[in-house]
Amino acid sequence: MTRKGKPITRQRFLPIAAIAATYEKPAAESSVILPEEECPATFKDAYLLISNRVDAPEEAASVYAKRWRIEVFYRMVKQNLGLTSCYAHSETAHFAHVELLFTAKTLLCYATWECNKEGAEQAPSLCEVVRYFFNASCRISCCEQLIQVYFDTATERFSRLIDKFWPQSLELRLWIWEYYPGTA
Repeated sequence: MTRKGKPITRQRFLPIAAIAATYEKPAAESSVILPEEECPATFKDAYLLISNRVDAPEEAASVYAKRWRIEVFYRMVKQNLGLTSCYAHSETAHFAHVELLFTAKTLLCYATWECNKEGAEQAPSLCEVVRYFFNASCRISCCEQLIQVYFDTATERFSRLIDKFWPQSLELRLWIWEYYPGTA
Protein backbone atom coordinates (compact mmCIF):
# COMPACT_ATOMS: atom_id res chain seq x y z
CA MET A 1 0.00 0.00 0.00
CA THR A 2 1.12 3.52 -0.74
CA ARG A 3 1.08 6.35 1.80
CA LYS A 4 -2.31 7.40 0.48
CA GLY A 5 -3.67 3.88 0.96
CA LYS A 6 -3.78 2.85 -2.70
CA PRO A 7 -2.70 -0.69 -3.61
CA ILE A 8 0.56 -1.17 -5.54
CA THR A 9 0.27 -3.19 -8.71
CA ARG A 10 3.52 -5.04 -9.34
CA GLN A 11 2.40 -7.20 -12.23
CA ARG A 12 -0.40 -6.65 -14.64
CA PHE A 13 -1.62 -9.48 -16.82
CA LEU A 14 -2.96 -8.66 -20.24
CA PRO A 15 -5.09 -11.08 -22.19
CA ILE A 16 -3.50 -12.19 -25.45
CA ALA A 17 -4.68 -14.25 -28.37
CA ALA A 18 -2.52 -17.12 -29.59
CA ILE A 19 -3.51 -17.95 -33.14
CA ALA A 20 -2.24 -21.17 -34.70
CA ALA A 21 -2.22 -20.94 -38.48
CA THR A 22 -1.01 -23.21 -41.25
CA TYR A 23 -0.34 -22.58 -44.88
CA GLU A 24 -1.92 -25.28 -46.98
CA LYS A 25 -0.64 -25.72 -50.47
CA PRO A 26 -3.20 -26.74 -53.08
CA ALA A 27 -3.74 -30.46 -52.85
CA ALA A 28 -2.63 -32.48 -55.84
CA GLU A 29 -5.14 -34.74 -57.50
CA SER A 30 -4.66 -38.25 -56.19
CA SER A 31 -6.48 -41.48 -56.74
CA VAL A 32 -6.21 -42.54 -53.10
CA ILE A 33 -8.96 -41.05 -51.00
CA LEU A 34 -7.90 -42.46 -47.64
CA PRO A 35 -4.24 -43.06 -46.84
CA GLU A 36 -3.40 -46.60 -45.78
CA GLU A 37 -1.09 -45.60 -42.96
CA GLU A 38 -1.09 -42.55 -40.77
CA CYS A 39 1.61 -39.96 -41.31
CA PRO A 40 3.29 -38.38 -38.28
CA ALA A 41 2.28 -34.83 -37.48
CA THR A 42 4.62 -32.19 -38.82
CA PHE A 43 4.75 -28.50 -38.05
CA LYS A 44 6.17 -27.40 -41.37
CA ASP A 45 4.39 -24.26 -42.59
CA ALA A 46 2.72 -23.86 -39.19
CA TYR A 47 2.80 -20.47 -37.50
CA LEU A 48 1.93 -19.27 -34.03
CA LEU A 49 0.78 -15.66 -34.00
CA ILE A 50 0.61 -13.79 -30.70
CA SER A 51 -1.60 -10.71 -30.57
CA ASN A 52 -3.13 -8.46 -27.95
CA ARG A 53 -6.35 -8.37 -29.99
CA VAL A 54 -8.30 -11.07 -28.16
CA ASP A 55 -11.55 -9.79 -29.65
CA ALA A 56 -10.55 -10.27 -33.31
CA PRO A 57 -8.12 -13.17 -33.96
CA GLU A 58 -9.21 -13.46 -37.61
CA GLU A 59 -8.33 -9.81 -38.18
CA ALA A 60 -4.90 -10.32 -36.57
CA ALA A 61 -4.24 -13.30 -38.85
CA SER A 62 -5.27 -11.34 -41.95
CA VAL A 63 -3.02 -8.41 -40.98
CA TYR A 64 -0.08 -10.78 -40.52
CA ALA A 65 -0.79 -12.38 -43.90
CA LYS A 66 -0.57 -8.91 -45.47
CA ARG A 67 2.73 -8.24 -43.67
CA TRP A 68 4.26 -11.57 -44.75
CA ARG A 69 5.92 -10.21 -47.91
CA ILE A 70 7.48 -7.39 -45.92
CA GLU A 71 8.90 -9.89 -43.42
CA VAL A 72 10.31 -12.04 -46.24
CA PHE A 73 11.87 -8.94 -47.82
CA TYR A 74 13.60 -7.89 -44.61
CA ARG A 75 14.87 -11.42 -43.97
CA MET A 76 16.35 -11.59 -47.48
CA VAL A 77 17.85 -8.10 -47.20
CA LYS A 78 19.45 -8.95 -43.85
CA GLN A 79 20.89 -12.24 -45.09
CA ASN A 80 21.99 -11.37 -48.63
CA LEU A 81 22.25 -7.61 -49.10
CA GLY A 82 23.83 -6.51 -45.83
CA LEU A 83 21.15 -4.51 -44.05
CA THR A 84 22.71 -5.28 -40.68
CA SER A 85 26.16 -4.14 -41.80
CA CYS A 86 25.09 -0.50 -42.14
CA TYR A 87 26.58 1.68 -39.42
CA ALA A 88 24.94 4.99 -40.25
CA HIS A 89 25.52 8.00 -38.03
CA SER A 90 22.23 9.68 -38.84
CA GLU A 91 18.67 8.66 -39.47
CA THR A 92 18.81 10.12 -42.99
CA ALA A 93 21.83 7.99 -43.87
CA HIS A 94 20.07 4.88 -42.59
CA PHE A 95 16.96 5.68 -44.66
CA ALA A 96 19.16 6.22 -47.72
CA HIS A 97 20.78 2.82 -47.14
CA VAL A 98 17.38 1.12 -46.90
CA GLU A 99 16.23 2.89 -50.09
CA LEU A 100 19.32 1.61 -51.90
CA LEU A 101 18.51 -1.88 -50.69
CA PHE A 102 14.96 -1.52 -52.04
CA THR A 103 16.45 -0.50 -55.39
CA ALA A 104 18.92 -3.40 -55.34
CA LYS A 105 16.13 -5.87 -54.51
CA THR A 106 14.02 -4.49 -57.36
CA LEU A 107 16.89 -4.84 -59.82
CA LEU A 108 17.61 -8.37 -58.61
CA CYS A 109 13.97 -9.35 -59.04
CA TYR A 110 14.06 -7.89 -62.54
CA ALA A 111 17.27 -9.80 -63.34
CA THR A 112 15.68 -13.01 -62.06
CA TRP A 113 12.64 -12.34 -64.24
CA GLU A 114 14.88 -11.76 -67.28
CA CYS A 115 16.67 -15.06 -66.67
CA ASN A 116 13.41 -16.92 -66.18
CA LYS A 117 12.07 -15.39 -69.41
CA GLU A 118 14.81 -17.12 -71.40
CA GLY A 119 13.67 -20.50 -70.11
CA ALA A 120 16.53 -22.44 -71.67
CA GLU A 121 18.53 -22.90 -68.48
CA GLN A 122 17.69 -23.65 -64.92
CA ALA A 123 16.35 -20.40 -63.50
CA PRO A 124 18.62 -19.03 -60.76
CA SER A 125 17.28 -18.36 -57.31
CA LEU A 126 17.48 -14.86 -55.88
CA CYS A 127 20.47 -15.85 -53.72
CA GLU A 128 22.32 -17.07 -56.82
CA VAL A 129 21.57 -13.79 -58.61
CA VAL A 130 23.03 -11.89 -55.64
CA ARG A 131 26.13 -14.08 -55.71
CA TYR A 132 26.55 -13.67 -59.49
CA PHE A 133 26.13 -9.90 -59.47
CA PHE A 134 27.94 -8.85 -56.33
CA ASN A 135 30.65 -11.49 -56.11
CA ALA A 136 31.56 -11.45 -59.79
CA SER A 137 35.25 -10.92 -60.19
CA CYS A 138 36.09 -8.27 -62.71
CA ARG A 139 39.26 -6.81 -64.15
CA ILE A 140 39.51 -3.14 -64.99
CA SER A 141 42.23 -1.86 -67.26
CA CYS A 142 42.87 1.84 -67.80
CA CYS A 143 44.96 2.68 -70.82
CA GLU A 144 44.95 5.67 -73.15
CA GLN A 145 42.08 7.29 -71.22
CA LEU A 146 39.88 4.29 -71.95
CA ILE A 147 38.43 2.19 -69.16
CA GLN A 148 37.64 -1.39 -70.09
CA VAL A 149 35.74 -3.64 -67.71
CA TYR A 150 35.97 -7.40 -68.15
CA PHE A 151 33.49 -9.52 -66.20
CA ASP A 152 33.87 -13.21 -65.59
CA THR A 153 31.60 -15.85 -67.09
CA ALA A 154 29.11 -15.75 -64.21
CA THR A 155 27.65 -12.51 -65.55
CA GLU A 156 27.28 -14.03 -69.00
CA ARG A 157 23.83 -15.22 -67.92
CA PHE A 158 22.77 -11.60 -67.55
CA SER A 159 24.21 -10.36 -70.83
CA ARG A 160 20.83 -9.29 -72.21
CA LEU A 161 20.09 -7.36 -69.03
CA ILE A 162 23.51 -5.69 -69.08
CA ASP A 163 23.16 -4.82 -72.79
CA LYS A 164 19.76 -3.29 -72.11
CA PHE A 165 20.89 -0.94 -69.33
CA TRP A 166 24.64 -0.41 -69.81
CA PRO A 167 25.35 2.99 -71.39
CA GLN A 168 27.09 3.10 -74.77
CA SER A 169 29.72 5.53 -73.52
CA LEU A 170 30.68 6.67 -70.06
CA GLU A 171 32.22 10.04 -69.52
CA LEU A 172 34.27 10.26 -66.34
CA ARG A 173 35.87 13.62 -65.76
CA LEU A 174 38.24 14.67 -63.06
CA TRP A 175 37.20 17.29 -60.56
CA ILE A 176 38.12 20.74 -61.91
CA TRP A 177 38.46 23.08 -58.95
CA GLU A 178 38.17 26.26 -61.01
CA TYR A 179 34.68 25.44 -62.24
CA TYR A 180 33.15 23.78 -59.18
CA PRO A 181 32.85 25.34 -55.75
CA GLY A 182 35.22 24.05 -53.12
CA THR A 183 32.38 23.20 -50.74
CA ALA A 184 30.68 20.72 -53.06
